[in-house]
Amino acid sequence: MGGRRLLRHGFVLALLLSVALPALPAEAGMFDRIRDIYNAPDKVDELREQYEETARSLEEQRRKLTEAEASLDAYSAEQERMRAENELYRQQNEELRTQNTLLTDRLEQLEKDKADKQAMYRRWMTMIGAAVALVVGYVLSIRLWRYSEWRRRKRLRGGMRNAG
Repeated sequence: MGGRRLLRHGFVLALLLSVALPALPAEAGMFDRIRDIYNAPDKVDELREQYEETARSLEEQRRKLTEAEASLDAYSAEQERMRAENELYRQQNEELRTQNTLLTDRLEQLEKDKADKQAMYRRWMTMIGAAVALVVGYVLSIRLWRYSEWRRRKRLRGGMRNAG
């Protein structure tokens, strides 16, 4: 029974509150509606101008976006071209480095061969010089020996003539 009583008191309280609260004022009266009807063409023109301005702004934004996309595509193509060019330069640089290494090795080998040839030339010249010196020494020694024998015989013969 206590639940029904509480429900009845709540209903009475809600009824009193709804009567006591002031009613909300009406939003638009008849005069406001008439005024809106007469001002409608001005509002339509104003809305049309706003629409056209928005459409122009949107078209300008689209044009700028298209230009930006074209610029981005051109930039991307330029970047790709430069990347390919850099790769080509890198390959050429690597080939030139390899050629440089080969040429340096070949130059070192040629210098070594030249030094070897010069050393062999000096050895040959030394050997030829020594052979010539030996031959000249031999010829001179034979000449000196013959000369000394001639003098000795001359002395021995001359001494025998005096003795005999």
